[in-house]
Amino acid sequence: MTIAASDLYQKLLAAFRGSPPHGVPPDGAQFGIVSGAPEEWACFGVSVAHAESGFDSRSENLSDPGGSFGIFQYSHEQAFGNAYDVDNSVRAFVRDANASTAGLRDGILGRRFSTIGMHPSLGAAWLPEARQLAGSTGSVPVAPAASAQPVASTGYLHAMPQTVAAFDALYGKLTWTEGGPDRGDITPDPGWVTANIVKMDIPQMHRFTRREPIECHRLIAQPLAAVFASIEQAGKLPLVLSYDGLWVPRHKDHNPSRGISLHSYGSAIDINAEWNPYGHVPAPAGAKGSCVELIPFFEAEGFAWGGYFGGGNASDTDGMHFEWTGRVPVASVADSGGSPLAPESPSLSGGDDQVLDIGLDLVKPA
Repeated sequence: MTIAASDLYQKLLAAFRGSPPHGVPPDGAQFGIVSGAPEEWACFGVSVAHAESGFDSRSENLSDPGGSFGIFQYSHEQAFGNAYDVDNSVRAFVRDANASTAGLRDGILGRRFSTIGMHPSLGAAWLPEARQLAGSTGSVPVAPAASAQPVASTGYLHAMPQTVAAFDALYGKLTWTEGGPDRGDITPDPGWVTANIVKMDIPQMHRFTRREPIECHRLIAQPLAAVFASIEQAGKLPLVLSYDGLWVPRHKDHNPSRGISLHSYGSAIDINAEWNPYGHVPAPAGAKGSCVELIPFFEAEGFAWGGYFGGGNASDTDGMHFEWTGRVPVASVADSGGSPLAPESPSLSGGDDQVLDIGLDLVKPA
């Protein structure tokens, strides 16, 4: 008997809210545990259940010593006498999660489940779908998983829809009036700004922002935070030498005769601009200011690198630029047999006065 993933998520969420683990495991980001919120733990549990049983509460594996059964493949003894019972299996998973805050892969969960201890990519493979469930039920995890092992560039994200209509479809139709503080600026409709622009604290960028929040489109808030968390986790944060803007409503290249820049939507970020000026060959890997080693971290969260733009024509490349596509690169879902995902928007709200603090100070920025 298969339980609906949404029903399992609600059971896990209620259980983790009633018995929340204290602290964030050191390897938690690999499994979507960044802030330690119950929503994150519930998404993690859903992903593991998908890997273990495909949500089949009557699933069994009699080749294991003593047998393993139910949605999490516990033995009956481990699951309070009946592992087929979904509520019992949920209780057992929450119990073991509370005993694993020192480490998921090396803790009791990793010892019980090969999809956590031996094959973590399988245990985490269904996290994007689990987050969508959380969003559709009005319960959005605080932050998605930071990529512990960033995927290699696949070329999947090298192309972006370059029409205003495509941007409007993804980010909400933007209307504006010409003019602003500088030449080529525009002034977006205040209603669109209120509905779509949020202020977000990214601790890894404090050295550039003087601890001020960054304004961005609500859709990229969580992916962008995950990018910088994963960059820091991999020890690559020193490669980010400058932050050069995100939400800047304007025409491309500040030229009023050109189209609207994606920066107008708050969905693109520029870094290391001094070493990667627009219309020039980007700084190569290993050179000061190069973004090349950072590409996999951005691509893992659905960002395309502007250094690929132009199809080899250097005059159209933009090596400082990363823009969100709403898609996940092929390599990030290959192990699970999935397909590129175009997620629904997280239910985050915006406004001039909102600061979206998603708790990534727990990553312990340098």
